[in-house]
Amino acid sequence: MSDNTTATGTPKKVYGIDLGTTYSALAVVIDGKAEIIKNNQEGSETTASAVFYDNATQYTVGEYAKSAAQQAPENLVEFVKREMGTGWKRVIHGIELTPEIVSGHILARIAEDARRSGHDVKDVVITCPAYFGEKEREATRSAGRIAGLNVIALLDEPVAAAFHYGLNKAESDGAVVVYDLGGGTFDATVIKIEKGLVAVVCTDGSRTLGGVDWDKCIQELVVEKFTKETGVSKEELFDDPDTKFLLRQKSEEAKRRLTQTDSARITITHGPHRQTVEITLAEFNEKTRRLLEKTTDLTQNMIDLAKTKGVTKINNFLLVGGSVKMRQILEMVKAKFASQVDVITEQFEVDTAVAKGAALYGLSKQLDEDLAKQRKKLEEEARASGTQLSPTEIEEEATRRVANERGLTPSQLTDMTGIKPQTVATKSYGVRIWNKTKNRYAVANLIRKQTPIPSEEGVKGEGTYGLLSATGPSGNELDLIVYENNNMADEEEMDVCVEVGRTSLKLHPNMQEGAPISVTFKLNDQGSLSMVGRDVTNGTTIDAHFTVKGGLSDEAIQEAAALTASLTKT
Repeated sequence: MSDNTTATGTPKKVYGIDLGTTYSALAVVIDGKAEIIKNNQEGSETTASAVFYDNATQYTVGEYAKSAAQQAPENLVEFVKREMGTGWKRVIHGIELTPEIVSGHILARIAEDARRSGHDVKDVVITCPAYFGEKEREATRSAGRIAGLNVIALLDEPVAAAFHYGLNKAESDGAVVVYDLGGGTFDATVIKIEKGLVAVVCTDGSRTLGGVDWDKCIQELVVEKFTKETGVSKEELFDDPDTKFLLRQKSEEAKRRLTQTDSARITITHGPHRQTVEITLAEFNEKTRRLLEKTTDLTQNMIDLAKTKGVTKINNFLLVGGSVKMRQILEMVKAKFASQVDVITEQFEVDTAVAKGAALYGLSKQLDEDLAKQRKKLEEEARASGTQLSPTEIEEEATRRVANERGLTPSQLTDMTGIKPQTVATKSYGVRIWNKTKNRYAVANLIRKQTPIPSEEGVKGEGTYGLLSATGPSGNELDLIVYENNNMADEEEMDVCVEVGRTSLKLHPNMQEGAPISVTFKLNDQGSLSMVGRDVTNGTTIDAHFTVKGGLSDEAIQEAAALTASLTKT
């Protein structure tokens, strides 16, 4: 952000958006406190991340989209966050949809809804799962642009939750575990919180582990009982889009009832058959045990890894995400982790903590910029008037001015500034090389997973490799191909790596086999990867924010943004 004020001179607001798999939320800081902006239509703190395409010129977002889908379920798109960066596409009413476009429609609807309540939503911090790699993060940024928003930062969801927790707890200093089970994704993260610091120690997660998987288990139980009673095959049930939609809807409702009762009854109608089946809490828990164990295993792995990084004491265990409302989650946490942590904070603002943390981070970032400008302004004023001001006097006056502009007390402003979130690489990033010994391609990891990213300057990884005939240039150019993987070895096999993107390096004419090629990666605190390639022989370099494979081009984003702006949102 180059300017933190509006055209009228009033301070701009930064909004925090938790863009969720099943539900999303929007927050803003008012008088020093993060608050959720309820959606206009439903008066709810969250908006269902569901989009129903009514026709070629209109779409509906939220619970109304789910209701509308009962008549035409094929026109409903849900759980699209799981498809970020995958190349998923779908055509509805002639509109070619990608995860970025659908997510952009969700964001546009949330922003427009807030504007009806008097909020000018433009500058935003959008959260994403900590384990998102370059492709998923780039897709999230693109979604914001498609919605017409200025994405000033991406923030990892557990960091956002910890940021909110840390700014609201005087006794929060220490290490916390954030167990974040959302509708479609899961993160387990160990974070150190100290004055002026929110630092990720280690993190891991899964894009295919969330509340919808618990829903699917209920579906399986219902189908088993329904087919047994009626003789209808499973294939016939799922081949019917109306029945399939009804099963999914009823299963989600049953999961919610099982948070309060020991059984749930579900009535399914298919053709001439109408059958009511009962799912008990015991059946549900047994059916989903393997899912629960995946979350506990990931969490224990992170606690164990944190110990190797010097974190031997966990102050708190935060349960975040809508799916932690299930009774089995708290029971599991107490049984598995109570002896390893001091406190277990049950359901820490499960639906809103992430959005609030994003809003607080956005304001903190903005206040730091405001203070820097005021310090510079005071120094210039002092020089112009011949006045001598000490650093303490400059700091106190800058704090007073910014606090006054923002409607904060100096104490509130001090508590919210100078906080530097630090994170870790959630993937390993490498470049394709030729392994002469094995006579095949491999990936040399330059930045390894769980490597600390100390600041906004990021972390660097460097390597120099000999140009071999198998990777020889074509037309005096060499393709530099970037891959990501989940392993921490120096070198990885190609089959466990995913191509992120590529660029080309111009080479010295008639280069010989073995000529050195230097490659440097840089990963910043936003999870954005850049690369410098250098032909050591002649010093030719290329500094590239390379094109992410499968990502939308600037032109495609602009076209999608124009389309989104033209569509009617209901």
